Amino acid sequence: MNIAIDARMILHSGIGTYTRNLLTNIFDIDKSNTYILLGKKKELSKYTQKPNVSITEFHSPIYGISEQVIEPLKLWNTEFLHCPHYNIPVVYEGEMIVTVHDLIHLIFPQFLKHKAAYFYAKLLFKLMAIRSKKIIAVSENTKIDIVNYLDVKEDKVVVIYNGVSEIFKKDASQEECEKLRHKLNLHAKYILNVSNMKKHKNIETLIEAYSKLRKKGIEQKLLLVGGEKERVEELQIYAEQFNVAENVISIQNIDFEDLPLLYQICDVFVFPSLYEGFGLPLAEAMASRVPVVTSNVSSMPEVVGNAGITVEPNDADSLAEAMEKVISDSKIGRAHV
Repeated sequence: MNIAIDARMILHSGIGTYTRNLLTNIFDIDKSNTYILLGKKKELSKYTQKPNVSITEFHSPIYGISEQVIEPLKLWNTEFLHCPHYNIPVVYEGEMIVTVHDLIHLIFPQFLKHKAAYFYAKLLFKLMAIRSKKIIAVSENTKIDIVNYLDVKEDKVVVIYNGVSEIFKKDASQEECEKLRHKLNLHAKYILNVSNMKKHKNIETLIEAYSKLRKKGIEQKLLLVGGEKERVEELQIYAEQFNVAENVISIQNIDFEDLPLLYQICDVFVFPSLYEGFGLPLAEAMASRVPVVTSNVSSMPEVVGNAGITVEPNDADSLAEAMEKVISDSKIGRAHV
């Protein structure tokens, strides 16, 4: 069978990480089917080392009109298409399976930049629900959202949890950790958040909670990893309002190979998001054996189970209390490296 996979978001966080993990593992398992990757050749070339994998150049922007007009023309000789996002090519005539990571564009439209984006998302979600043969949900919570918001029958939605790269499961040596500290100029103790810093990630509440801990005398700095420049600057201004800006450290980009070490040099990972389809950084942190504090809403309790502390995400006092508990309790926390 000729199977196409839309890999245009391969370098993104979230969906990009999902796509990279999917390709790496499926090509190791499946030697019989033929795969066609849609995307930029320079981003996907390493996967063509497999004899059953080829690349079809496709540069259409995500959510752009051309992905609806041009992409189907590039799929004329394929029988099956996997879309790792809901932006399907509507007129594609083959069978489709679609991975839905979340429905944030429908549930929290206020976080979109334009009203037109909401209506476009709503239309594509509806068409995706009709056209797809099966829908993969990354959590039971996301499955419930799909069934409720898109009026999809439960048996059409299959829950497949996100996996974590093996590199997060390796214990880093003291020497490796010190090299990372030197490389990134990180020579203190840290509370860590890894995310795209978008509004629903609720970083403002994290900063407010952190300011309460600083007043109690904790020595950890708050390390924020990810986000676009404009958003990072906005959060830095917010931190100034609480007089903690000098202790809030931002790193916009980090090499993927360094991410496991980053988790391991931190004392606690805090993820107070308002909504997640899964929350992959939670799984990465837990695989790295870092104590986790996260929200008690959406999919996050499902992902962390009894392996993390969950709190009301908009309650800065509760969030601060949970972080303090992890930092001060040796039975919960980890030895500093």
